[in-house]
Amino acid sequence: MGDATDPQSPLPGPQSALGVAIRNELERLVTIRTAYSSERSLKSWMRTTVSLYTFGFAVAKFFDYVAQQPGAVQDSVGPRWLGLALVVLGIVSLVLGLVQYLQRLATMGNLGLEHLWHYMLPAVAAAVLAAIGIATAIGISLN
Repeated sequence: MGDATDPQSPLPGPQSALGVAIRNELERLVTIRTAYSSERSLKSWMRTTVSLYTFGFAVAKFFDYVAQQPGAVQDSVGPRWLGLALVVLGIVSLVLGLVQYLQRLATMGNLGLEHLWHYMLPAVAAAVLAAIGIATAIGISLN
């Protein structure tokens, strides 16, 4: 069988116009695949953040409920601080994941990724999720 260096081969050579076009298209597709991989990573951070918010809120509310029961032990602020710490940890992890995502997106934009706004929806969703976390943290701390 022939290969691209064989003059009788039907395959385009690496220096031909078609070979250059194929290589450029493959590089573009690799960049797009990397953008989607970064998006999946951000979504994983978002999923982890929601878990931290939920667990932190549940810990705080459960111990508030237990403290309000008749014959309950003295109200302790420890569980509330633990719940607040979990929510704050979720906010911090989400912000770090969002910063990492935006940095990778900027790098890929420098490498020629077009239409960067196509990849901004997860960043907007992460910002909304961070706002929800901040509201949750305020609610736990004021309760």
